[in-house]
Amino acid sequence: GGTELSASNSEAAENFLNFFSSTTTVSREALLFLDNVFVEMAKYRCNVGGEDCAALRVATEEVKMAIDGASLQNSKFKRLNIARIYEASVELVDDFELINGIRHAVIQYICVKEPTACPTLEAYEEKIADVLEHEIKPAA
Repeated sequence: GGTELSASNSEAAENFLNFFSSTTTVSREALLFLDNVFVEMAKYRCNVGGEDCAALRVATEEVKMAIDGASLQNSKFKRLNIARIYEASVELVDDFELINGIRHAVIQYICVKEPTACPTLEAYEEKIADVLEHEIKPAA
């Protein structure tokens, strides 16, 4: 699809990717663990022929590239990456409650094992992931 991105949509999606590429208070291992949970979810959906398979795969690939690109000097994401993560999120909107429950549980686990990462991860949930969600599904 050719979703037209508004400035706030674009910013919310870029902030989401920037978190994975530029956070310094969460270990790379923790970020990969969080993403890999959803990589497995995407594999499962693809294997059972779920309609959300492609969107989940795109979202996890974009996040993985952001994590891997952390060492790159240029943290400015291309419009294409931003558009892809946003469009994938739009397709997954009906599952956000389920996805958020899993994301929250994984973050709670990381918080116990890596307490110094916890404030950053909690801020990520509240100020980045939830903001992206509200861009897609404004509170009724």
